[in-house]
Amino acid sequence: MKRLLLIPITILLVISCKWVSYDEFYGIVHETTVDDNYIISPELVRLKAYFAAEYYLESELNYQLGGNETVYVPPYRSLIKGIDCSGLIINVFKYAVENTDYVLPFGYNNGILNDKTADELYKYFTVNVSNPGKGDLIFWKDKNDNAFHVAILEKIESGYYHFIEANELPSYDIDGVGYRTLPLKTSFSISVKRLILVNNNS
Repeated sequence: MKRLLLIPITILLVISCKWVSYDEFYGIVHETTVDDNYIISPELVRLKAYFAAEYYLESELNYQLGGNETVYVPPYRSLIKGIDCSGLIINVFKYAVENTDYVLPFGYNNGILNDKTADELYKYFTVNVSNPGKGDLIFWKDKNDNAFHVAILEKIESGYYHFIEANELPSYDIDGVGYRTLPLKTSFSISVKRLILVNNNS
């Protein structure tokens, strides 16, 4: 019976793109893992998302908490006002799912894709992976398992994470989007997860 009750929620999200509560979405993802309406982001989408993140490296936008300005191709770079860590992730995956059978699971409000925090991405819209690779997401967490930062992974190599992030780190000469590395062994908790998408063709 519980599974049947979840089906209308899934249809509502896929067809009308209306936002559903985090608890509803969490239940759909974790209790109906064989449901064809949801898919763990495939490699091609993840590679395209990382490719989009590289465009941000060449832009001149600054870090701005809550910022989610879009930049995919050069003609749009002059419109950028700012970006934060989760805004970067949402925008590059929004680009990555264009012209595919997938859509982002965040819903829309008046035609605008809903923003999400790093912690919301970590808890409700990603799954753990045993073989992390390019286009997966790195989360920085506090002692209560709340994520406070997110970046997009390029690779794990020679004991280091390599990634693109939106941040404000004067010591790394980053104010906006930058590329850096981080040792696998750190004084804080790190998780690498994979974004979940809605299968719009099911």
